[in-house]
Amino acid sequence: MILNEFYQEIASGEKNGKRIILSCIEEELHQIGIKMISDVLEMHGWYSYFLGANTPTKDLIGYTKVIKPDLIGISMSIYFHLPTLEETLQRIRKEFSDLPVLVGGQAFQHKGIEVLEQFNDVYYKTDLKSTESFINEFLENG
Repeated sequence: MILNEFYQEIASGEKNGKRIILSCIEEELHQIGIKMISDVLEMHGWYSYFLGANTPTKDLIGYTKVIKPDLIGISMSIYFHLPTLEETLQRIRKEFSDLPVLVGGQAFQHKGIEVLEQFNDVYYKTDLKSTESFINEFLENG
């Protein structure tokens, strides 16, 4: 409710032309963290396409073909969904070999970083502050 209350102030402002699609992996229902990331990106001038919780991979891939984003953001809060995330990243790489992917979520407090390391251009960020720093660097480096 608080995020929605301030959305107009967050989203209004000068756009930088960058686009990002944000979603949770299939069967992942915890979307508050990635919604906050979406809002921070909009504060930085991004066009943010928030797909929300339980996004089927085929829909994420299809939407990516339409939107042609500069970055994809994926959230996973439950460690047991790691195989689904790995499959999602494989499918993203098959369709979009060089598209950067930002990954985060509570699930990685246990382990799972090694799964991300097998993919090129996949960036894990632990919190909102490190994500914001990554976004600023991304904008500076193109």
